Amino acid sequence: MIRDGDDRYTGLVRFMENLAANPSRKSRQQLFTWLTDRDMTITPDGCFIGYKGVQNDEDNHSMSSGRATVNGTTHIGHIPNPPGAVVEMPRTQVSDDRHNGCTTGLHVGTWDYASAFGPKTLIVSVNPRDVVSVPKDCGYQKLRTCRYTVLDAVRNPLTHTTYQPDADIA
Repeated sequence: MIRDGDDRYTGLVRFMENLAANPSRKSRQQLFTWLTDRDMTITPDGCFIGYKGVQNDEDNHSMSSGRATVNGTTHIGHIPNPPGAVVEMPRTQVSDDRHNGCTTGLHVGTWDYASAFGPKTLIVSVNPRDVVSVPKDCGYQKLRTCRYTVLDAVRNPLTHTTYQPDADIA
């Protein structure tokens, strides 16, 4: 934010409050380290922007199958990720074992990871309190969370440290 000349620190303050609300000390440490190594984008409500590789279909179905709730409706199989959807699963069902790369949880990654994972890339908003683990595999390029909000499909990574919906969607 300082590098971009952004003096609106509200998002960063809210991010730290949300991070403090994460019930797992290990999750807080893993997430903070994961974000520190990257120029990830923070939203005004204190969430951060991650990327998700999905199928190139109308509902942005997940590449892998699983079980999740989308806007209050449970889905089994490839999970739809339409813009505006809140995708979630019980935190207790998300693996907190960072040594196991491919296991249960909602996966969100860096641009490099997500854009190579599926033919379409989404930006999603993740509240730091919902992050469960950062797996070691794939060079720490992804994380597991119990909840995210789908914002939109993008062709390029965001370039700002703060998210401006109308300006950043490309």
